[in-house]
Amino acid sequence: MNTIGTSQEKSEHIGDRIVMVRGKISQGRFGEALNLTRRQVSTMERGEVLIPSDVCVAIHRKFGVSLTWLLLGEGQPTYALGDKLTEEEREFIDLARRAPETLPLIKKAITDSYAVRDAINELISSVFVIGQRQIGAGTTRRLPSSVEHDAVAA
Repeated sequence: MNTIGTSQEKSEHIGDRIVMVRGKISQGRFGEALNLTRRQVSTMERGEVLIPSDVCVAIHRKFGVSLTWLLLGEGQPTYALGDKLTEEEREFIDLARRAPETLPLIKKAITDSYAVRDAINELISSVFVIGQRQIGAGTTRRLPSSVEHDAVAA
């Protein structure tokens, strides 16, 4: 898991804090997430160049670190939200950070799964309504309670 550290691990140099944010992600992958080359990441981490403000903002947005911590080394490195994440959510975020090119595929899969779930729920509801109408007409039995429960729970 990619953990950033605590404010007790205060670093004097922004490059060291970038190394902490990057964690186990390669400089190349980290750079890809920020539209930088591996060499650019390397020179920033070593403090050989000034880090542009747009890169700091990109790190802040893509990796969820506090700008105050990133720029000044003060305060907590991550937002309070990080404290509320489960271990599984943290692992998922870490995986997404290591392979940012997979995010559009993950987003599509989640969206598609919601669409499938909604279609199934609509189908179950329709079957339930048809079944209820047939019961009212005395032509069939009630649907099992498990079907009713699944349709309501979804």
